[in-house]
Amino acid sequence: MSKDKQEQAPLEPMSAMAWRKLTEEGEVIQLPGGLVARIRTVSMETMVLSGEIPDILTPIAMRTLFKETKLSEIGDDADVSKEWIELVHLVVPAAMVDPRIAPDDIPTDDFLTLSELGWDDKLAIFQLAIMSVDALASFRKIQEEDVESVSDSEGDVDATE
Repeated sequence: MSKDKQEQAPLEPMSAMAWRKLTEEGEVIQLPGGLVARIRTVSMETMVLSGEIPDILTPIAMRTLFKETKLSEIGDDADVSKEWIELVHLVVPAAMVDPRIAPDDIPTDDFLTLSELGWDDKLAIFQLAIMSVDALASFRKIQEEDVESVSDSEGDVDATE
């Protein structure tokens, strides 16, 4: 039966405790570079208001929150590109639950450094971190379904081979 034809369970409200657990613990996902990590959502507006995001980066953070920003447009302006990279480098450590990012950028057995993550991984973490909690959970569910559909294929061979 196709996914479209399957009946979906009715939506149920989530308890406050379950919501907090999901926002604190995050979801386990596989990043583009292959690393399996636990990522949580990050409240960028809270980071801005608390001063975790410096005033100089606030405009780019606000554009990210309130306006769809195309990556190709970011790459066209060196100053915007630099600010955007700095913003990503602030959000990624806040989003990584396990493994964690070293606060002093010194690798240990317990901490990765930002430089150990590829740009594709950082970008994926950033994009997932600023999603809503339910969107992050949905992303993980889609990943699991993709893995299940591949494992259910029982070795089908492409007819072009």
